[in-house]
Formats: sequence, structure tokens, C-alpha cells
Amino acid sequence: MRVLKIPHRSLVVLCGPAGSGKSSFARRHFRETAVVSSDRCRALLSDDEGDLSVSRQAFRLFHWIIDRRLALGRLTVADSTALARRARQTLLRLGREHDLPVVLLVFHLPLERCLAWNRGRARRVPEEVLRRQHRQLEEMLPGLAQEGFDRTYVLTEEDLLATPGAAGARGPAGAGAGARAGSPAGAWAKSPWEKTPWENGRYGCPSGRGWPSEPAITPPPARCCGRCRMPR
Repeated sequence: MRVLKIPHRSLVVLCGPAGSGKSSFARRHFRETAVVSSDRCRALLSDDEGDLSVSRQAFRLFHWIIDRRLALGRLTVADSTALARRARQTLLRLGREHDLPVVLLVFHLPLERCLAWNRGRARRVPEEVLRRQHRQLEEMLPGLAQEGFDRTYVLTEEDLLATPGAAGARGPAGAGAGARAGSPAGAWAKSPWEKTPWENGRYGCPSGRGWPSEPAITPPPARCCGRCRMPR
């Protein structure tokens, strides 16, 4: 089972073509309120997720909500295709403005799988658009390491269809026990005690001992400072 190491306070950027399982992954592994979707922002403005005429206003709303959540130190998941470098860099700057790490999750699935999953969606993306998005994905992959994200994970079809095999595999609070076999969602495991490169005085809790916890995951241990998940 693959382990995704994501700090409790961070911006998670989902990147991939339509039909690659991004939104399904987000629903399974993160709180509903943590996921900010560009499609949902279109619907909030025009009652139609597919109304491209409001895309400019929808992305203003998308970035504003992300900015406000990061200002409050909340784990935030940006759900959009993010296939253009400019779109990814805009999200990266938002994380940097709030001194929070930014994790990029790239959904690299075969075109045939994306087309199949797209056919099962309530709102289908035209096939020619999906093919163009998949070409964009292939073109961007070689340069990802130079884009400045704190961590980048490229998730494959095998990752998304994996069944968790390790005891204790789990997502954040409210996400259940992990992915089910055969669903477009990946395996997740994150030890709340695990240190990351960002768990220091600058990015950590006020005591400088580590990241503040997400509420209701597990109570901190007796030897913790009470404001974070890290041992003294």
C-alpha cells in the first residue's frame, strides 16, 4: 500500500484530466468541507457545474475560498484540473503566502481509463476535450520536479484501485477506514505522529514541537504539548 505523507495544515493540489478520479479520491479521503472544487464554484454561481460562461468568476471564488481557509490554517484540497502551469503556480503562491506546505497529487491514468470513467459521470466532458487534457498531462510530467512543490505524488491506475493492506490505514477524520477495492480512490496511510520536513518552529505549533492536529482524529498523547501531535 502506498503512503501519502500530507501535513495536517497544508494545501493539497489535485491535478489531472477529467475522469481521472480526482473528485472521487477527494470525497473518500478528505472532509467534505476541506475540498474546494472549481466545478462546485461554477454551480454556486450559475446552478450549473458545466456553465463555462462563469468560469472566470468561479475561479475567483475558488481562489478566494482557498485563501480564506489557508489563512485559518485549515487543511485545504484544491480540486480542479490544474493542467496549466499557470494554474498550479497560482495555487502554489497561495500556499506560500500563508507559509504552508503545498502538496501536488497528479492523477496519471491511461487515456482509456479516463474515457471509461468519464462515460460513467453525470456530467460528461466531450471526448476531444478529455483527449486534449490527457496530452497536457503527458507534456507537463517531465518538468514537475522543477515547479517548487514541497511534495509531488504521481498516482497511477494501480494506486487508485489498490486495496489498503496495512492495519490502521485511514484517511483524515470523517473519511472512513480507507479505499474500497475497485473504486477510483487510492490507499491512504498517515501516522499522526510522523514528522515531516515542515514540522519545525516556523511551520509548527506555537510550542515549536510540531503540527497542530486536525480535530477529532485521535486525542493527543499525554506526553504531547496538547497543541500538536508530536512527542516532546
